[in-house]
Parts: sequence; C-alpha cells; structure tokens
Amino acid sequence: MVFKINTLGINFGSHDTSACILQNGEVIVAIEEEKMNREKRTEQFPINAIISCLEIADLSLNDIDIVSLPIDLGAYLTRAHKILRLEDQSEVLDQINYLLDVVKEIILIPKKLNFSKINTKPKIVYFSHHLSHAASAYYSSGFSKSAVLVIDGVGELDTISIYHAIQGKLKRKAFRTFPHSLGKLYSSVCRYLGFSGPTKEGKVMALASFGSPIYINEFSKMIILPKKGLPKVNQSYFNFGLTPLSPSKVSKKFIDVFGKLRRKNDPIGERHKNIAASLQKLYEKTLIRIVKEAQLLTNENNICLAGGTMLNCIGNSRIRTSGIFDNIYIHPAPNDAGLSLGAAYLAYYENITEFFPLKLDNVYLGPKYSEEDIMSAAPFYPIKWKRIENPSKCAAKLISDGIIVGWFTGRLEWGPRALGNRSILADPRYLNLKEKINLLIKHRENFRPFSPSVLVEKAYEIFGCDKESPYMIDAFDINPKWKTRIPAVLHIDSTSRIQTVSRKDNPKYYDLIAEFFKLTEVPLVLNTSLNIRGEPIVTTINDALNTFIKSKLTHIFIENFLFHKE
Repeated sequence: MVFKINTLGINFGSHDTSACILQNGEVIVAIEEEKMNREKRTEQFPINAIISCLEIADLSLNDIDIVSLPIDLGAYLTRAHKILRLEDQSEVLDQINYLLDVVKEIILIPKKLNFSKINTKPKIVYFSHHLSHAASAYYSSGFSKSAVLVIDGVGELDTISIYHAIQGKLKRKAFRTFPHSLGKLYSSVCRYLGFSGPTKEGKVMALASFGSPIYINEFSKMIILPKKGLPKVNQSYFNFGLTPLSPSKVSKKFIDVFGKLRRKNDPIGERHKNIAASLQKLYEKTLIRIVKEAQLLTNENNICLAGGTMLNCIGNSRIRTSGIFDNIYIHPAPNDAGLSLGAAYLAYYENITEFFPLKLDNVYLGPKYSEEDIMSAAPFYPIKWKRIENPSKCAAKLISDGIIVGWFTGRLEWGPRALGNRSILADPRYLNLKEKINLLIKHRENFRPFSPSVLVEKAYEIFGCDKESPYMIDAFDINPKWKTRIPAVLHIDSTSRIQTVSRKDNPKYYDLIAEFFKLTEVPLVLNTSLNIRGEPIVTTINDALNTFIKSKLTHIFIENFLFHKE
C-alpha cells in the first residue's frame, strides 16, 4: 500500500475563498466557494467547497494530514498596529475590528471543521499571502528553476514580491509593501471611472482599447521609478484604505487634474476612454520595469506569475512579447482563489526531501454530474429535453446555424474563466451574435470582448501562438487574413484572449470545435462563461437550468442531453 500525504488547502481571510486537496503533491480537486454559495467573490468560509472537495476525493477529515492556509497572523497584527498609529483616526475602529475578526475566524477553524468529532486531527499550518501566490505558480509550472513574480492589491502587507525558485525552494529577493500598490492604483482609477464590483478592472482594460493614452505624461507622475529596485506609488494622487473594508480612491489632486468622477450610469465619453488607455499604458510600462527587475535579480530564463493583476491579459502579452524571459507560466487562477493551492503546495513540500517538478495538466478540477443526476433534476423544469447521441456534433451544427448554445459537461473548471465545460458558445463569424450575447444573455457593456476557443494545432496560423495557451490569460494579435472571418472574437485593438484546446485536455470540447471546423472551415468558436451578469459561473445542473430559464438562451446541452425552449 502506497502512503499518501493528503493536504487540504483553504483560502480564507480574503475574497475569492476556496479549497483544494493535494495527494502527494498532485492536485486532485480545487473549487472556489463562490461557485458553491453563488456569491460573487465571496469572503465566506469555504465550507461548501471543502465538503465538495472531500466528496470528490473520496476522503473524510480523518484522512487529511495537513490543513494549510495562506495567511500570516503575525503580519495581520502588525498591520493592525500600524493602523493604530495613523493620524487620521476616523476609520481606525472599523479597520481594527475587521482585522481582529479575520484573526478570530482563523483561530476558530478547528471548530468550523468539527475537529472534536474526528479521530486523527490534522496539523494546521500557515504561510504568508504572497508566498502562497508564488507557490501556486511555481509548483504548478513544471519548472525546476524560475523567477517568480507576485503583484496584487495587498496581501497582509506586501504588494509586489520577487522570488527566486530553485529545486523546490522559494527565496524572496525583493518586495514592496503597502501603500505602494500597483493593484490598488489600478482599482482606484477604475472606481473614478464609475466601475465597481468584482470585474471592474477587466472592464477598464477592455475600455482602454477604445481610447488613446494621451494622459500618459500625467499618469507617469503617479509612479516613482528608482534607479534600482521596485516602483513606488505617488500617494498624493490617491487615498488608499488599509483593509478591504476601505475601498481605494483617487485624491482631490487626481480629480483636479482629470475632472469630476464618472457616476455608474453616466455616459462613457472620450475623456473616460483616454484615461482608461493612459492607466493601462502606465500599468504595462511599470509591469515591464518590474519584470526586468525580476530577471536582473534571478538571472533565470523562466518566470512564473501570480496575483490578481495577472488577470490583465494585455499586460501579460506585453511580458511575452518583451522577450525578457524565454518561458512564461501564468497561474490559471492567479487571483486569491489560487491561494488555497499555493498554501497546500507549501505545506506538502515542507515535508518532502526530494523535489520533482510537476506541471498542472488542466484545471477541470471541480464536481461533475451523472446521467441520473440530470434525469432527477429535469422534471422540475418546464423545458423540453431529449437525449443526444453525439452532443459535440449536434452542438456544432446548431452553432454553425447561428444559434447560441449553453454547454455544460464534465468537471467544473477552476479559476475565473470558462474553458469549455461551463460555457456559452456561438459562431465567431457574425458580429451581431456578440452584440446579442452582451445585451440579451450576459447583460454586459457592449464594449467588452469575447474570447475564442481554438484548436491547438491552428493557433499559430490564426493568432501566432506557437505554444499551448489553455487558460484564456494571454492576448494575441490576430492574423490580418482572419480579421474579417471572425469579427465576433476580435477586439477593437485586433487582439483576442485565446484558449487553445487539445484533445488530450478536453476531448468532448475539442470534438465540438473540430466538427464546427468541418462545417465552416473556421477552427474556433466564441466562448464565454455560462452565467448571467453578477453571478458566478454555474456549478450544478440546477444552476445551469435556472440560468437557462432566466436568460435568452434557447438551447443548452447538459452532458448528453439537449434542453430547448419552444
């Protein structure tokens, strides 16, 4: 009998709470709590995700050897002490209470997990926020040696961290602490532009392509670039809060320079587009400076990237095209959801003497559902349904006929992107379908683009992508010959955030795209997440059918069944 070390990773104490299980360093299951409790970017303890992880792994808490969390309690208390020393005491009580509540909730985890009712109590270990981000990327990259870069809003105290990873060991080489936060800077300008909520940064990144960076000289004053080391933020333009309880804002000086704030429902004018473009330009310029610093400090050819800012796919493409590093690995869940995996990796590798690099093969790591589950749920919905012999072929035909379809199959994706198991799919040849999905199904702003899922062997011909890019986390320029053929997945800047699809990773989805290719000579489909605005990606059959009823979708495939409206 082979001994297995079972490690339960839990992200709690920040947004995007999640859970995962490693067996001997291999990821068995990983789930975000938001996809279980249906609360976008939830901060709730991920009890539903933990229960589901244990069920999928066929384990109980008695089988878990280590529970690991990505939070440094000492750093949290240091942060609380810093708040007490602030001259402006207006929000001190609220902020201190927030931090103390986090610490209290962490201490109560044994009670939350009913440790009193299990025979063998697992060891609980803690690691810092940024170290966990770094571990999530490095230990899933397959690299033995690498530079590792983490950039986000703020962990406990850190905002930028550079690590040097060698043979399983992570050594921090440089860091920047709050309030010098590139992530907070970006978020503050997003709020100034009238965008709020969990997807505000993605909206502004998309909007940036519609403007010109005419304010870049003024924006450049917001970043202080020393001759050596990491950048600082010019605090005179901003009013950053010390906890998630205090949203980051721009200062009066910023408003004096750029004009009044845009309110949520105000029209978007050229000024707003140009501010977004200038913000994005500043972000990219600063990002490349940080990446160069990472190369200088480590002298490596590989780099691993994590942290919430790594969801900025245009910035990621700038790193790739800069040529600073030969090989780039971006964690598929670079936001805080990925912290549970990072903490689990750290706990596992603390107990291992030999390091063997393991690459995360795919992110289809959540629950899946049987035919019996479907047949049990279906009678409760007033929808016609039937079994389909070849759903990939049937769906491809419907899509080629201009029908937008829901596609629900296999295990739930982990991370913020739908990658062909919980997706809405459409024909990329028709621009009106993009507009229809935005306005009638997703209820999103009409300037937001959609992504293509492309057969991996065709990715170079259409997008110049010569490696697999399976996680929709990098933007590529479209071959000019293809621009008029696939306008629904072409952003205004002639880029697309692509997903390459291989048969080994997702055979059913690959077959769908291959069938569509046979019918249309176009080896890709438009792919967006199966959800409506403000809701997480669907998880269960009931989630999918409820979304189907509420939306303007007319057809949805759930495994080998087709549900359709009159």
